[in-house]
Amino acid sequence: MPEQNIAVIGASGFVGSALCERLFFAGRRDFTAFIHDAGNAARLARLPLPLRMLDLLDAAQVTDALAGFPVIINCSRGDDMVRALRHLIAAAKRHRVQKFVHISSTAIYGDDPAPGSAAETYPAEPGANEYGRIKARQDEMVQALERTGVSTYILCPSNISGPYSPFVAALARRMTSGPMALVDGGRYPCNLVHVDNLVQAILTAVASDRGSGCRYFVNETPAVTWHEYFQDLAELLSIDCTFIPVDREKVLRRLSPVRARQGLIAHCKIAVSGEFRRGLMIMPVMQRLNDGAAALFERLPSDVRQSLRRRLQVPISISKQDDGPSLEEHYVRAQVRRVYHSPEKLMVELGFRHALDYRRGLETTAEWLRFAGLGRPHG
Repeated sequence: MPEQNIAVIGASGFVGSALCERLFFAGRRDFTAFIHDAGNAARLARLPLPLRMLDLLDAAQVTDALAGFPVIINCSRGDDMVRALRHLIAAAKRHRVQKFVHISSTAIYGDDPAPGSAAETYPAEPGANEYGRIKARQDEMVQALERTGVSTYILCPSNISGPYSPFVAALARRMTSGPMALVDGGRYPCNLVHVDNLVQAILTAVASDRGSGCRYFVNETPAVTWHEYFQDLAELLSIDCTFIPVDREKVLRRLSPVRARQGLIAHCKIAVSGEFRRGLMIMPVMQRLNDGAAALFERLPSDVRQSLRRRLQVPISISKQDDGPSLEEHYVRAQVRRVYHSPEKLMVELGFRHALDYRRGLETTAEWLRFAGLGRPHG
């Protein structure tokens, strides 16, 4: 790969750190690591490379910082991701950036992806998935940047595994804390991609002279089921993990937007309850706000006041929880997704090849988890 001056945005995050480590240990010195603050940069601070602070919500700072970088890799996350990307795109246009690589997510297809989402060309349908909605909006912005003449690549992983993976670290802790729900026998694809393979996809896009303007799934091949992944990880960590069978439709009912609206109504009722208000009145500022609200309420017509009281004083119905693990756990919700997001397009059009196969990737993950105190020595 020819050396280029690369700006790695969000370099202190999980993916950004893995990318910078790969570049550094490969002998590359043609990149700059941009971080939001030093709090998460301990991993990169081990290496003798300069770290540059960058506030993505400061448009002028972003424009100044990215002068002279023909390639931008956006691994950033955080508050107001749409505004942050807007500033990055404005800087890319201003400095006539040649290539923009953006990390998106298969969350753009929602919690229960349609069968058509097995192809990258399928339109985003994030539904109630807030993160998916943000990522879908970002994808639209990057696609618009392509139309201005900048070569753009949108890389779409699902969950990301490997050393330092927050997803897998939390999963390993969960597997040791009691029985886990196994949705429909765990037969659906987990779509877990090792971070080294995602980094390889990023570098493949940076080196490519074709295929811009497209979305590419980044995944393991062949597909790996949740049951297979749970069993393999438990074996490598030498931990016992038991499972409780759960029907997929039952989990989907728990994810219903109707239930979310009912939850909002219940929270409103709690907020106006006497016990809740009395607790807040300990703070003087809340007492003043309460007095003002009470005065406004008393100015309303009597029939309106009575109607509001009737609505808000209805007893709150709390449904009995089922025995066993919660169906709202992240690792339960993830199992309802039935679509495998194949990386075939990335392999055929850009020449992507995995850095690690599934087994070796899982072994590196387990080695790190044991180092982190999760699991027992293997073998």
